[in-house]
Amino acid sequence: MNELFEKLINNTISKTEYEQLMAYINKPDTAVAVKEMLAKHWKNVKQYDEKNTDSERSFQLLFKEIEQRDAISKIKHLKSFHSRRRFQIAAVILVIIGTFLLNRFSNSEIDEIDKKGTIIPNGITLTYEDGRVDTLLEEGSQKIKSANGRIVGAKKGNRLEYIGQPAQKELVYNELKVPFGKRFNLVLSDGSKVTLNAGSSIKFPVQFIPHKSRVISLSGEAFFEVVKDTKHPFVVKVGELNVQVLGTQFNVSHYPEDTIANTVLVEGAVGLYKAGTDLSVTASTKIQPGQKAAWNANEHNIEISEVDVHQYIAWKDGVLLFKGMPFHSIQKKLERHFNVVIDNQYQLMENQIYTVTFRNENITEIMEAFKLDIPFEYTIDDNKIIITEPKK
Repeated sequence: MNELFEKLINNTISKTEYEQLMAYINKPDTAVAVKEMLAKHWKNVKQYDEKNTDSERSFQLLFKEIEQRDAISKIKHLKSFHSRRRFQIAAVILVIIGTFLLNRFSNSEIDEIDKKGTIIPNGITLTYEDGRVDTLLEEGSQKIKSANGRIVGAKKGNRLEYIGQPAQKELVYNELKVPFGKRFNLVLSDGSKVTLNAGSSIKFPVQFIPHKSRVISLSGEAFFEVVKDTKHPFVVKVGELNVQVLGTQFNVSHYPEDTIANTVLVEGAVGLYKAGTDLSVTASTKIQPGQKAAWNANEHNIEISEVDVHQYIAWKDGVLLFKGMPFHSIQKKLERHFNVVIDNQYQLMENQIYTVTFRNENITEIMEAFKLDIPFEYTIDDNKIIITEPKK
């Protein structure tokens, strides 16, 4: 397969060899090997071709086209380029990468490529109202434009800020998706701030409309700092639950696999109610600062309890704080935070209770810390961690 990669780069590969290479890339068990080869050959190409601006331009244009086409048309487009045998060296590598990504990852897991050519798993994506999708790098700046080319926002570093626009008659929505292993900051057009945790997505208006509630939809976890506006209540839709506020700080958590949606209030006041409820007839459930409201989607009820709010919002500062939490719950949070899969095959660990704080530790250091409590064996292979019983 390395020889075929070399032939593709040198533009000497035959049709049969090309089909062999694509078949190898598409196998379910070759992801690690393919990524290694991509990294190796991209490095060689950059050293050989770093002064070729036309090639670099071709690379950028082709990647943009890959992002904007649907899967079938992308593959046909890539193959047509190959049949013409016209592309530059950097574009050749892009064809391999593009075909690999299209066949190996879902839409929410599409890789991004930074300016240095490094493959970065699971990019942060912004989907526009017209279906366009941009990958947002965590470095540098980027203008956010509407379908008609008007600048509506700007990204700088890991912060995306929307600019207040003249009043509009219709709501236009964008959707921001943050993959596992990352966090991201969003400032809405009214100045309200949202910090998105790993594996979360938020759908929001580019510009809120006067005399209408400010409504956004969330999947995952986010911390909100809402600008007070008594004429325009702020509503977070999460599953079957609506969280309504006027101006406050609070945390909402509800991932797709969760049956419980937690709302923790830091400051101000919020009201919670089931989607579709007529608030003129049925009052919402209110909570006070320092309280958590847990909405059970199966039983359709809300339980309120006093909590240490820091435990629920430490994540926004990059801190993992677990207080009286079983390992199986900690495991899910570690998976999201580090973008790993943890396969715990040691039953004794499953319900072990921990109170612990991690600030700058990597996943290996965290595994070693847990071993101090209950000895176990573990292996790390790419992004998968397997925990097993200790050897006797």
